[in-house]
Amino acid sequence: MRNLKKITAIILAVTMLFSLMSISVFADENVFDIKVVFNTKSVGQGKQLEASVYYVSKSGEAIDFATNGFDFNFPTTWTVENKNDKNKLNDVKKGITGSVNEEKGYVRFGSTSATVAPTDVVGKIVFNIPADATIGEVVFSCTNLGFSLNDDDKTDVSTKVGLPTDIDLTISILKAFTVASVTPGTKTVDLGTEEADVIAELNKMEFAVAGNADDKGTLKANNWVATGYKKDVAGEYKFEGDLIATDVISVDDVSKVTVTVTVSKIALKADMVTTALEGKFMQEAGVTKTAEEVAAALPQTVTVEKNGYKAELAVTWTPGATLALDEVGTTAEVTGTITGADNFEGTATITGTVTVVPAEVKDCKISVSGVTANSKPVVTVTIPASAKIVAEKKIVVTLAPQAALAAEVGGTAEYTITDADVAEAEEKGSFTAKIQFPQSIKTMGFATGDNLALTVEYDGATLITDTAEDGIVDVKVQATSNPTGAAGTITPAPSTSYTVKVAETTNGTASVSASSAMKGETVTVTAAPAEGYVVKGITVADALGNAVEVKDGAFVMPAANVVVTVEFAEETKEPTEPTEETTFADVPAGHWAAEAIDYLKSVGAVNGKTETEFDPDGSVTRAEFTKMLVSLIDAEEVATDVEFADCPADAWYTPYVAKAVAMGLVNGVSDTEFAPDSTISREDVCTIIGRFLNITAEIEDKELTFTDAADVADYAARYVAYMAELGIVNGYSDGTFAPKASITRAESAKVLYGLSKVLADDAEVAEEVAEEVAE
Repeated sequence: MRNLKKITAIILAVTMLFSLMSISVFADENVFDIKVVFNTKSVGQGKQLEASVYYVSKSGEAIDFATNGFDFNFPTTWTVENKNDKNKLNDVKKGITGSVNEEKGYVRFGSTSATVAPTDVVGKIVFNIPADATIGEVVFSCTNLGFSLNDDDKTDVSTKVGLPTDIDLTISILKAFTVASVTPGTKTVDLGTEEADVIAELNKMEFAVAGNADDKGTLKANNWVATGYKKDVAGEYKFEGDLIATDVISVDDVSKVTVTVTVSKIALKADMVTTALEGKFMQEAGVTKTAEEVAAALPQTVTVEKNGYKAELAVTWTPGATLALDEVGTTAEVTGTITGADNFEGTATITGTVTVVPAEVKDCKISVSGVTANSKPVVTVTIPASAKIVAEKKIVVTLAPQAALAAEVGGTAEYTITDADVAEAEEKGSFTAKIQFPQSIKTMGFATGDNLALTVEYDGATLITDTAEDGIVDVKVQATSNPTGAAGTITPAPSTSYTVKVAETTNGTASVSASSAMKGETVTVTAAPAEGYVVKGITVADALGNAVEVKDGAFVMPAANVVVTVEFAEETKEPTEPTEETTFADVPAGHWAAEAIDYLKSVGAVNGKTETEFDPDGSVTRAEFTKMLVSLIDAEEVATDVEFADCPADAWYTPYVAKAVAMGLVNGVSDTEFAPDSTISREDVCTIIGRFLNITAEIEDKELTFTDAADVADYAARYVAYMAELGIVNGYSDGTFAPKASITRAESAKVLYGLSKVLADDAEVAEEVAEEVAE
């Protein structure tokens, strides 16, 4: 049965190669079939048509004929090109003759004592079609059947041959003509489309051509040449290509076609605006701003961006309402219009919001250190949560002289609120920021003994302290004790709390015992590596980049904000070349997935990226995982068509996708696309394997115990739960499963190895799976 399927696959491949029209009868009682394959379904007058005649063995074994013969009939007005001067067909199988009788319209195949392989071409006939051949359909047939086998009784098998008679062997004869005119084409592409991509689209187009009288048809073109094409400049460009002739339509004097390609500008939309459409007025009792003043508080120009293109556009605001400044939080909305320019076209309506904000924020704490001539001052600011702390808003500190000086002096520094600051304010009722000026006191133009005025604003509101009721902190430049110009020391205000931030990690998670701490307090760092990884190191640095000592996973808080960085590494060092115990150089014997990878390679389910490297941390595409699974379960590859535009017949993965789809294991991302090159997630792998194991409804109530169970998609939940129960999949050391994360090559191998062990250990499951594969 397996051999017969392989033979059928070969025949299908040959058929596809010839853009075939194939007709045959496959009856169970037949010994063999006669099969006819034409190289085209339609052919023009005066052209040639090729027919290949096959004997197709039903048993998969060679056929030993005592005698064999039949007539292949064709129109008597046609001639056979590949006959010799004795009216014999040249292209026939050795041991078989082909006699041509053009007067009666047949080619007679016959022989005595011939052995024919299962899919031998008996003969190939090349017909010359007359230039005045009748337009329409021509039906072919096979007659005068006579076959017997070389056995003891010379068994007559003429009644056990499947002939191509139940479906007409029909070819369409078309009127041939030469192109006299062609209709130019048009094409619109987006701004930024590469010339090569434009040409790829033009190659798909068909162009209306005409001959004399009513002769009409369509042709494609290639060899496109562009005139001055610029992908980044909207406008019209000319592309000229060569028409491609067919058997029916010839190309003579008119050999070119022109297409006008329009590179269109980007249609302007409101969501392309990247500028914050916000304005504000400080609270001021008894004051009302006019509608025009409200509009003027908003940005008068905005930035728009799309697909890497950017433009600055003017805004025309339409005043709509006045705004009383009595209450903080009062807002007014204003509608505006922007008009396209540069690479943008059209208009868009946008909406801006003007808000009344506090003119000052009370109950703040401000201290400053490093105010010697050669130091860069550091300002420590604590702001209460009542100031409505919002991420991305700014704190601005300014140093200016208390009295006018001859030269313009002073400096500013900024700090942008982070999400961690917002969380700290919510948790503690306030948050603290440490802001260092980018320049020294001396660079700002001050000297020892100068009296300075320090002001701090949060989102435009002045910060007020117990000692600075007017918002101005008095500062005096101190004599330097470090004449080399090194940065001054940081002297914090008493009882100041500093933030502890954890840098983003990979291959594990990290947390700290406190998000903020005072100087001298101990902070503990907890690091949880992912499976197969270990903690490589923990580092802590303050706001000035100074390292803080870490001992036994803990450190003593300095007088500064700090950032904690945890680095993870693979559990064992990778060898530079394979050893006797390993298959790949990057998968040492101690690797957590080594056994799984070696096993799957031994059964042909996986390969390395190269001969010596497996790339265990690399991602896996949908096509790659489908091949791994189908190869592991030894599901027979069948060249079955699939209804996915991105799975062409000649792609390496299509047979595996076809089998997996037929078994109900995988679906496309849409009705027409499989997305073979997209990475596959951990939850989708569980879903595919769950389908393979034919999971029944009885496990639907299994509980997911992972801490991120809520993130598992509904369609995958029952499969993830079952895979975890079988031990095929595991979560990470922090209790998460990471369902949406792309599965790695090592993880895929581990999962499939777990599946193979389940099938080997569970006879009942294995039997169900075997039945599933056999269907």
